[in-house]
Amino acid sequence: MIPTAQDMKTYQDRIKAALGNPFLRQALDNFASAYRVSRAKAFEGIDLDTLKDQIAAGKDQALTQLESLFHQFKVQAEAAGAIVHLAGTAQEANAIIAKIGRDHGVKTMVKSKSMTAEEIH
Repeated sequence: MIPTAQDMKTYQDRIKAALGNPFLRQALDNFASAYRVSRAKAFEGIDLDTLKDQIAAGKDQALTQLESLFHQFKVQAEAAGAIVHLAGTAQEANAIIAKIGRDHGVKTMVKSKSMTAEEIH
């Protein structure tokens, strides 16, 4: 496994090295070319506009059941061993996250949802 860069200089040095690597450049070129074809094949025969409308309708329906859906998720997650926290505000979420980190001596955290940092600042 390649270790993660711990500072911007190391990160930039690794980017420059990767860009100078002919194998990696060729692999990226191959991916860029193949991606369009693979994506088209993956969605072949699918009416994307209808699919988007169905997804939007599902999300709209779920909004009317948020409390029930959250309760169902919480019960199932806790049954699987998870600890579920509920925050009413961004500040509460940050306080919960900070407390978990402090309580467990955490030095590094990783977020998995792409907008989490933006949503809770």
